[in-house]
Amino acid sequence: METVPKQVRYPSLFPYQLAKHAEVSRRTMTKWIGEQRSQLENCGYVVRRQRLLPPSAVKYLCDYYCIIL
Repeated sequence: METVPKQVRYPSLFPYQLAKHAEVSRRTMTKWIGEQRSQLENCGYVVRRQRLLPPSAVKYLCDYYCIIL
């Protein structure tokens, strides 16, 4: 019997909150966000102006950096 993966709903988070889940410093998370700038802009996140990461950007970063919420 195959199990169907549960769909995870990602919340909007501040970068420091996501850094806490990833167990890295806020500064490291800021660098990671800067490295993925073009992909995050496609998710609707404006790197310099917006402080809150939208759910699509949180999902992308969690998938890319293997962060478990």
